[in-house]
Amino acid sequence: MVDTFTLNQLIRYTYQECSPDERLLIEEIASEYWSLREEIEILKAAKRFIPQVLFSAKPSSLERIMNYSQKQV
Repeated sequence: MVDTFTLNQLIRYTYQECSPDERLLIEEIASEYWSLREEIEILKAAKRFIPQVLFSAKPSSLERIMNYSQKQV
């Protein structure tokens, strides 16, 4: 039986968000099937082109959240 992987699983693998067991399984099967290896390489290349974005809230927003949380205690 050949295991198949969803695009979601391969993206999680690319971002190292899958379980260790799932990672080993994908790597094992990728070592045998060039089409899976190629798909993983395409995803890794695409990941390199996505800018690393960092989001930060405005200080006033954080202050309002903190004030609200203190009122709820």
